[in-house]
Amino acid sequence: MVELIVYASVLIVTFGLIGLSLAWMFKNEIRAIGLARRFPREEFVCARCGKCCGFVVNLSKADLARLKGAGVDEKDVVERKLGVAILKHVDDKCVFLKWDADGKAACDVYAHRPYICRRFPYCRYLGMRAADPRCPVFKRG
Repeated sequence: MVELIVYASVLIVTFGLIGLSLAWMFKNEIRAIGLARRFPREEFVCARCGKCCGFVVNLSKADLARLKGAGVDEKDVVERKLGVAILKHVDDKCVFLKWDADGKAACDVYAHRPYICRRFPYCRYLGMRAADPRCPVFKRG
């Protein structure tokens, strides 16, 4: 929360009312940037809750090639919406999601998973390293 206030203050002081509008419009992105600063990638430990496996995953050509190299048939796991390749969901979760004996989420294609899954919960907002605040790990820290 402190980061949000600091970033918003900088925008407001620098740009006045326009800065205030920008701070409000980009409040989620500013929060995500602050999370990435508080939780460095090298310190992040996934809780394996499976929540992120319910998000929409756009697939790049490299992702499709990696999955194909793993023996995955594209027509079984990919749907196209407006020409964009998206990972299919079953019961509102990724088609590759499996649950282990401990009730932890596991990926059937972990070594070949899409780039967005490899990076999650880290991403880029406004050209800066950020962390997705939907990840439950950040709610504990």
